[in-house]
Amino acid sequence: MWFTWGDLGYTGVKTTCGNKYCCNPFHLIPQKIGVFVDADSYLESFELACELHTLKQQIAEYNIELAMKEQERIVAEAELQERTDLMFDPDVGFADKFEAVMQDMLAGRHTSQSNIPNPDSLKEATDNEENST
Repeated sequence: MWFTWGDLGYTGVKTTCGNKYCCNPFHLIPQKIGVFVDADSYLESFELACELHTLKQQIAEYNIELAMKEQERIVAEAELQERTDLMFDPDVGFADKFEAVMQDMLAGRHTSQSNIPNPDSLKEATDNEENST
């Protein structure tokens, strides 16, 4: 340490690699108390740092996924509003409405393609409403 960094006086030296016998000048840092870091405590701190980095990365990925889902939801709502405006606008021609319906059918978004879990329940509800009136 003295040859590389100069005279430090009575200041202790600490290794950053965990090997208390290391003489690499880039692994040595001055320390006020002359206590060396042992290999076990270095490994523990390194493992904790790795776990912390992994957790931070997972949180960042989760936040990105949430942001992407929110963006998809916003885009879907905007498309739905655009389609609704197109379908109910009396000034829009038949060709434009037909094209919009065809695009919905090709994308699997048309109401005729919806998966109703139990279609009989809708029929029964409709029958019950007719009988009650």
